[in-house]
Amino acid sequence: MKSNLLILAHAFPPENISGAARPYRFYRYLPEYGVSPVVITASAQRDKQINVHFVRDVPRDYPRQTLTWHIERLVRKLLLPGALGLTWSRHAALRAQKLVPAPERTVVLSTSPPLSTHLAAAQIKKKLGIPWIADFRDPLNPASSPAGRKTNIYSLLEAYIVRHADALIANTDAMLKLWCDQYPDQRQKFHVIWNGFDPSDSVTPAAIPPRPYKHLVHLGELYDGRHPAPILSSIQRLVANGGIAQNSLHLSLIGPSSDEAIPNIEILRQLIDIGIVEYIPTLIPRDEARCIACTADALLLLQPQSAVQVPAKLFEYIRVGRPILAYIKRNSPVEYILNNSGIPHQCIYPDDSQQDVDSKLLAFLTLSNNATAHSQWFSEQFNARRQSQALARIVESLISVRQK
Repeated sequence: MKSNLLILAHAFPPENISGAARPYRFYRYLPEYGVSPVVITASAQRDKQINVHFVRDVPRDYPRQTLTWHIERLVRKLLLPGALGLTWSRHAALRAQKLVPAPERTVVLSTSPPLSTHLAAAQIKKKLGIPWIADFRDPLNPASSPAGRKTNIYSLLEAYIVRHADALIANTDAMLKLWCDQYPDQRQKFHVIWNGFDPSDSVTPAAIPPRPYKHLVHLGELYDGRHPAPILSSIQRLVANGGIAQNSLHLSLIGPSSDEAIPNIEILRQLIDIGIVEYIPTLIPRDEARCIACTADALLLLQPQSAVQVPAKLFEYIRVGRPILAYIKRNSPVEYILNNSGIPHQCIYPDDSQQDVDSKLLAFLTLSNNATAHSQWFSEQFNARRQSQALARIVESLISVRQK
């Protein structure tokens, strides 16, 4: 008899954002392992997908037009910065309760951010008594919230989820260790399912067009904490002292951003003026972004703000196969993956001296732009089929426990 997994995903295709990819991969491959997915999402559906149900997030879609928008705005400002979908969670829970096909063979999975998916799952578990898996794509505490609020609000919510969920999924081993240290009496609930890639979604390098410079590309959002400041400063120094010829390098920073997100914005502006940097602070279509990545000489990865998380773009960068310059924390999960990926790379750390950054950047720029095949380890470890199989095992184990 098949099991059912009710997936609460605020973002889901066709919405083209990073948070939609992981739940979609589960949705796509779980049936191969005997689990039927049913999805509740706040992403509008253009084409009918089987067992995908749209529940509108009214405050998000109609800002300033409803009382709920004003209430959510106040709650986010005073208590829960970044917590979208607070009222959506109630509507999603009510809709989900009507869709559960066989409660005795059903588990609910909430994948966050935002927090609202966990709030909805908690309501469903309380009402129907079905097991709950809480999947964390990012830590619950948003980086933007003041430290005091992290401790007083988000930590309390995290502790509540740890106590009441039947299983919790971290997406890196570093995050798992953090949980085990913080909640040692709950460690039997904890699992790791890394982010990864869809094996049916082919990513291959394309021919690099003739050009006189090396094209280094960053694709993705820049925000407080995730920025290229030391890379920009190093480029400025190396151009000034002749280490880099002005026409030999072109850096493209493409993705949502604001001037406030880049600490040395004046240096960025200077590099734009002399033609070394291209700055496009907007979201571009996925196909266009992939085309740029696949024709780049090298790719820039930025994750200096977290020692536990891995940006989703890393899995695409590695499949492109061109050299990767990574501004990351030492001994982070990102560094672990890069070291085992088979792809040429160079890591710059937040505590590197200016001299170290300059020498590492110069060494990186000497790497060949020939594409390299990633390792077998990478293919096996981060394949969505394998990850869906791991989730299916968790689902079956929770159903088995319930039926005893």
